[in-house]
Amino acid sequence: SMNHPFGGVTIVGAVNTQQAKSLEGATSASVSIDAALAALDESGVDRNDIDGVAGETSDDVVYALGLGPVWESRTGLGIRAIVESALAIKAGLCNTVLMVAGRAGTYTEHASTAPWTRASSEFSSAVGMYTAVDFALLARRHMAVYGTRPEHFARAASLIRNNGHVNPEAVFYGKGPYSPADVLASRMVADPFHLLDCCITSEGGCAIVLTSAERAKDLRRTPVQILGAGIDHMGRPHHNPPSWDLRSSEQGIPNGYVGR
Repeated sequence: SMNHPFGGVTIVGAVNTQQAKSLEGATSASVSIDAALAALDESGVDRNDIDGVAGETSDDVVYALGLGPVWESRTGLGIRAIVESALAIKAGLCNTVLMVAGRAGTYTEHASTAPWTRASSEFSSAVGMYTAVDFALLARRHMAVYGTRPEHFARAASLIRNNGHVNPEAVFYGKGPYSPADVLASRMVADPFHLLDCCITSEGGCAIVLTSAERAKDLRRTPVQILGAGIDHMGRPHHNPPSWDLRSSEQGIPNGYVGR
């Protein structure tokens, strides 16, 4: 049915560029542009038909591909950007949206904690906090409230890593398989999280092309219909500390609470 809010909006192309722990000489802009060109090629959409661009690196893509005028959103890639782009198409703000994202060359001090986990965040997290500790505290609360055990976390971590192990395009391709016991045997980082519970930083680009079902009829690939989507937000984490005295409208959860 075309009667729901996203009816008539389709995905006609989706690509990843090469993904790696480090891409020598690449920048966030360059991998985003590579992804954009690949998505156009896969979908069969002519660049001159792009009248909407979304993503944090959208400015770079608009400039490099000679696009414009276009509807533009700098919403980061993800469900939120798909929703925003689909609604823009439905509202008639544009007809075909190129969603792009890329990250490369932003984290080069691999002997140190990542830049976004350092003391610059000391006033929005507890002093000395970094990402693994932040989420370890959330995990500890989950354990206390729901009876979750480290074995449960390890099962999830091993499953995710094994998905990468069998995916030729993944950074972890061929590096497994991992069992939950392997995860629990790796060194402790922040109790209850071991080294193999924690994700790594990696580099690469990706892009998605959205357009109307009517326009999709002329393209080379079978379009994927968007049937629905949902997002929620509990305040901005890692910018402001959880405001325990400021409650959200839902169940009195503190505004800014993360790990919900």
